[in-house]
Amino acid sequence: MQREGNAERSATPSIDQHVIPNNAPTLNVLIQMKNDNKSDYTINFTRKALNFLAKHTSLSEPEAVKHFIAQLKTSDGYKRNLCIAYNKYCKFYKIEWTMPLYLPEAKNIKLPTKEKLLMLIAKARIPTSIKLNLSMETGLRPV
Repeated sequence: MQREGNAERSATPSIDQHVIPNNAPTLNVLIQMKNDNKSDYTINFTRKALNFLAKHTSLSEPEAVKHFIAQLKTSDGYKRNLCIAYNKYCKFYKIEWTMPLYLPEAKNIKLPTKEKLLMLIAKARIPTSIKLNLSMETGLRPV
């Protein structure tokens, strides 16, 4: 009985074989980026982006990747970063694809209230307060 149990254990694959995914294609891209002296932040984001894309679609099919990125319900800035990471992958493996153009949305500038501007002008010294007051009244930027 004991031999049968040992035979079953050796026949089943070890846990390590299931845990380690096949990341060789993306690893080659990351090594090339390190050799090209890219920053660690860029390499780390590219790794995360390529692993995310590889988890959800095949990296060898550019149209499938493009369709997947277009379907995501995220900001255009994040979609643009995913496209840039996949573009590095395509350049390394000489895969032809046209990178879609995603422009990040313009951010709204939060203007200070009139009370806060008056408080700032009251606490500033004379030359600065004159410039700030002129800027507030005319809407021009201070020089």
